[in-house]
Amino acid sequence: MVGSGGDKYRSFLADKEGHETQWRHGGPPQYDLVNKLFEQERTKVWGEGSLEEVVQNAVKSWEMEFSHKTRLGDFKTIDPQKFKLLVNGN
Repeated sequence: MVGSGGDKYRSFLADKEGHETQWRHGGPPQYDLVNKLFEQERTKVWGEGSLEEVVQNAVKSWEMEFSHKTRLGDFKTIDPQKFKLLVNGN
């Protein structure tokens, strides 16, 4: 299953019509090489629609947003009003 934006592991790479996402490096990241390496090296292929696949893709999407989007309002994997991130107990 391919998520919006054409990446089968990371949803929310494409902007919705009329919405301009602010990207850290000027545009959405390219994960073609990373995906290829992941597919070559992984030891388990989860069933389509399985909980394991959903979690795998959610984590990859979350990481993509936190690493590459600069505006919390552009995040789709979290609700910025409710999300709280604590690092090292602070």
